[in-house]
Amino acid sequence: MRTAPALSLVLVAVVATTGCAARGRTAAATAAPAPATTAGPEGPADGSLHEYIAKVRHLSSAARPASPTAATTLEGRDPELAAALLHVQVSPSAEWHLVAGGLYRQHSVLDAAYRHYNAAAKLQPRNAEAYDGLARIWRDWGLPRLAVGDAVRARFYAPESPVVHNTFGTIMQALGRTADARRAYERARQLDNRATYALNNLCYLSFVEGRVEAAVEQCRAALALDPTLKTARHNLALAYAASGEIGLAQAAFAEGADVAEASFNLGIVYMAGRNYQAATAAFDAASRARPTLNLARERARQSRGLSHAAAQPVPNPLVDGDAK
Repeated sequence: MRTAPALSLVLVAVVATTGCAARGRTAAATAAPAPATTAGPEGPADGSLHEYIAKVRHLSSAARPASPTAATTLEGRDPELAAALLHVQVSPSAEWHLVAGGLYRQHSVLDAAYRHYNAAAKLQPRNAEAYDGLARIWRDWGLPRLAVGDAVRARFYAPESPVVHNTFGTIMQALGRTADARRAYERARQLDNRATYALNNLCYLSFVEGRVEAAVEQCRAALALDPTLKTARHNLALAYAASGEIGLAQAAFAEGADVAEASFNLGIVYMAGRNYQAATAAFDAASRARPTLNLARERARQSRGLSHAAAQPVPNPLVDGDAK
C-alpha cells in the first residue's frame, strides 16, 4: 500500500470502543494527562484525597433532581430496565445494580448509571465489573483522570479479564498515554484472541499515531472476526483515506451502510483532505438519500463556504495593503 501524510483533520469515526464488555457497553473520551495510581500486593490503590475531592465536586455539580416523567418514559421504552429496577427495589443485589447501571449507560443516563455501579461496589467491594463500570462513567464524562483509580481496582480484582484491560487502555489513550494504551489492548488480545473491541481500538490507535498500514491490518483482522463491526469498518475507511486510497475508503464506508451514511462519512473524509467540492457533492448525496439528515445539509453549506473561500485570490500586501 502506498503511504501519504495522515489527514490533517479527522472529523469522523467512533473512537476507541470498548466492545464486548458485559452487556455491550462502549465509550471514548479525551483529557489532559495525569499520573496513574498503582496497586500494591496488599490491595488496590484507594486514590488520593485530591482525587476524592474532585469526584465529590463533580458529582455535586452534576447532580440534578430525578424527573419522574423522564424515568417513566424510559422504563416504558425499556422493559428490561423496568424489571431490573423492580428487582433492585424488592431485593437489592450487586448483580441487579450492575444490570441497571449498564442499561442506564446504554441510554446515556450517566448519573443514574453511576449510582447503580457505586451501589454494586458497596455491596460487593471486590466486584471488578462495578469498578470497571465506574471507570467508564468517569471516562464518558470526559474526566479520565478520575477514572484511573477505579480502572486500576478493576484490573486488581480481575487480572485475567480482557474487558477491564481494554477499558484501562481506553482511559490511558484518553490521557495521551498511548504506549500504556497499546500494552493494555494487546494484553486484552492475549487474554481473548477474539476480542474484536481490542483489535478495533488498536486499529484506531495505530491510525492516530500515523501507522496506517498497521491500522489497516488490525481493522481487517477485527472485521474478519466480526463483519458487522461498524466502528472497525469506519476506522478502516479512515486508514485508507489517510493513505490516499479514497476509492478503498469509499468502498469501506459503503460496505454494510446505507447510502446516506456512506456518503456523509465520505464527505467528512473529503473535508479533512480539503477537497471541498467533492465534500459538497457527497453531503448533497447524503441529504438526498435521507432528507431528515439535517447535519448533511449543514456540512454541505459549510463545505460550499470553504470551497468559495479557497477559490478567492490571496491579496498581495504590496499592492492591496498598507505596506509602505
